[in-house]
Amino acid sequence: MIIEEEVFPGHEKNSRSRYPFRSANGSFNSSIRASMRRAIKRARILLLAEANQSDPEIADDVGVSLATVFHIRRRSCQEGLDALLTEKVRPGQPRRLDGRQEAFLTALACSTPPAGHARWTMELLADRLVQLQVVEAISDSTMHRVLKKTTSTPGKNGSGVSARSPANF
Repeated sequence: MIIEEEVFPGHEKNSRSRYPFRSANGSFNSSIRASMRRAIKRARILLLAEANQSDPEIADDVGVSLATVFHIRRRSCQEGLDALLTEKVRPGQPRRLDGRQEAFLTALACSTPPAGHARWTMELLADRLVQLQVVEAISDSTMHRVLKKTTSTPGKNGSGVSARSPANF
């Protein structure tokens, strides 16, 4: 006789929870998730070390390098468990443009292109920002990345930005 497992009302077997976790804004920040995964890996390394597993076995079980196991064990001895399970600040690359400069760039991209040009190109925008002393220097790829974040679609009105300048201008 096969006994089927009870299923909660409104749930199928092996379905996701009816009440999945959501942060205040409705999503779970991927950087927070990555930080939690790293903390869990560090905790697993320490638990396996506490169970007297060798460093190569720990590295293989957790899926990290032998050097990582060594660094985690050393850091736990030097800084303690609390310091090890919390992330250190990861400053990353500083922003190329602040909020005011990004707003200026977006407004410029939505404005009428210079005479002799059908639309703004990344190169024209970069040159104009330098000319107006908004920035000292900026790359086309940074311009593209900043403009890609905006929700406006200036190209629909006939003006806007194109990635490359037309060859016949």
